[in-house]
Amino acid sequence: MIDHFLLFKKILFNRKYQIVVSGKVLKSIVYFILAFFAVLVSCCEINTNDYCNTTNDDLFSKALCVSKTDMKQRKTYCHSPVDSLTAFLNKMTAIKAENPKMPKAQLVQLADSLSRLMFGKSEFRETADSLLITDSYLARNAELSIKAWQESEWYNSVDFEVFCNYVLPYKLTEEVPDHWRDSLYQYHQKLIVRNPVLKNLDSLYQYHLTKTYYSLTSREKLNGIYKSASNYSWLTISGEGECRERCRYTMYHLRAAGAPATYDYIPHWGNSSSAIHAYVGLAHKEKQFDKLLKNNNDPHNLVNDLNAAMTAYKLQEFINEEVPQGMYLQCEKTIPKIYRQTWANQDKMIGVLNGSPKNEVDFNLIKPNMIDVTAQYLNCGEFSLRKKLFDSHSLAYLAIFDINGWIPVAFSEFNILGTAKFENIGKNVVYLPAAKKDEEIIPLGNPFCITSNGEKNEYYSKFDSLINMNLIRKYPLFAYSARHTFPFKGCILQGSDEESFSEFVNLDTIKASPFFELKMDLSGKQRFLYYRLWTEGTHKLYVNKFLFYRIDENNCRKEIKRELIRKGNLLYARIDTVCTIDHLIVWPRNDENYIITGDKYELYYWDGQWVSAGEKEAIGFNLNYNDIPSGTIYWLKCLSGGEEERIFTYENGKQVWW
Repeated sequence: MIDHFLLFKKILFNRKYQIVVSGKVLKSIVYFILAFFAVLVSCCEINTNDYCNTTNDDLFSKALCVSKTDMKQRKTYCHSPVDSLTAFLNKMTAIKAENPKMPKAQLVQLADSLSRLMFGKSEFRETADSLLITDSYLARNAELSIKAWQESEWYNSVDFEVFCNYVLPYKLTEEVPDHWRDSLYQYHQKLIVRNPVLKNLDSLYQYHLTKTYYSLTSREKLNGIYKSASNYSWLTISGEGECRERCRYTMYHLRAAGAPATYDYIPHWGNSSSAIHAYVGLAHKEKQFDKLLKNNNDPHNLVNDLNAAMTAYKLQEFINEEVPQGMYLQCEKTIPKIYRQTWANQDKMIGVLNGSPKNEVDFNLIKPNMIDVTAQYLNCGEFSLRKKLFDSHSLAYLAIFDINGWIPVAFSEFNILGTAKFENIGKNVVYLPAAKKDEEIIPLGNPFCITSNGEKNEYYSKFDSLINMNLIRKYPLFAYSARHTFPFKGCILQGSDEESFSEFVNLDTIKASPFFELKMDLSGKQRFLYYRLWTEGTHKLYVNKFLFYRIDENNCRKEIKRELIRKGNLLYARIDTVCTIDHLIVWPRNDENYIITGDKYELYYWDGQWVSAGEKEAIGFNLNYNDIPSGTIYWLKCLSGGEEERIFTYENGKQVWW
């Protein structure tokens, strides 16, 4: 309705169209046209509070009207003609239906050949949905949406506005529309016949968050072939997807069952490498969890596929005595912000986008169809930033460290008093207050962190208090890497001259989890043809290094050739060379983010910008830097390679990661 008024205003007051009339006549014209437009758009003005009092016919008419209005504003984006993509999907669906057990390699080869034949030159295209969708398609979509919603046990807890935004939409974003709702509505009906407990929304939600979500594999070979955002048909054919595709696939299933499933996403982790992560929420809930997350590395406050650094049931806890001094385990990926992708554009976001200088807007962060739902997931803090005198910036940001530069994750407009207020930000995350000009991030203050108890810790260089630093890693030790060390604890190194180990000798025992390279002394001990690490545990032993050495006549260490053999969860080695063995080096599988001998590093500290504290080559498993300013944040960069690096503070002789 507002768009019609703006159009009328433009025509009436634009000099190109302006006519000379008396004030009374002009007033009459205005009232007449306003009344005309009010009648014109009234069919789509829905009172969301009285939908329960309408008949099904009225509800269907209103839902269909909403859908038609939405359709006129939506577009499909792809890199091939839509008809070619649709024909490709139909062909692939038929092929897979005829041969559901077709080997993946054959399916990939077939899809690739068909795409080359049907798609032609890759070129970005946008097509209005009104050119792709028929009235009968919209009517069927509205009919099944209402039917699933009304049949559900949660019908009375989902109002019409939530229904229109998170159940009714005929697609999720900008994908090619397909007939997903028909097949999934029938699938849901059969599912609840087999499992009546799934009539309950919590049970249904958990079912799809595990079964449906994980039905897609992360080994992606097909997704690059399809030249548009994945729709239901393609996800079913490919069976592939990371978190974003898995969320979409889950949302299709839930919405077809009448559940208001949402796409909620994290713009950047607070303590891990750059990656947008997504999660499926429920729109009618005020809180997504009974127990809010705290970003405090509590292994008992983890949610798989949201904040857990590893699947919770595989998480291995270590006692403090087992962890090397100066190191701690990170079992949680911290969250600074969570946003929800909405179907309709939000007035607030449109206001920010239209009311801010374009060179200050981070379009990767600020979207017209987003709302902030951080408080539904996290125990939050807040922060206010006051800009300096004569600072002309309109927008302020909170940015997270990334090796490619600071990445904005939160934004706020400066008010008339020059204050930007950031509400609902994740605690225990280091933020940099900043502004943006073109592609440049401009610091507006010192990095800071809101602690668990709500206090603000500010980080800045203290040159009057220099410290010496002993550094052992360039990236936090996450649980998914640390867990590989645990099965080695208690392992016995055994030797035998028979591969069957019918007779063997115990040579040494690994007494603690080897977080670093472990040297096992074999000098003076009997030489064998076969060696193995024996454990009664059920976990496989994965190694980064399992190397045998001898000392030659020049007192130099020489590696001995060996063949590694895996039998079950045990690790065997066969030695070919007849010689004495001096020692064995064992290092479990790891992320290679320890300080590694021979690699070159450079330490930086923050003083309004990154300042180098010098380069060093590692001659052991640690680096020592002396006379470094205290109180700030630091970044240890590996010059020899690697992409995983994080900032840290140095507290009580220990690297604390952010």
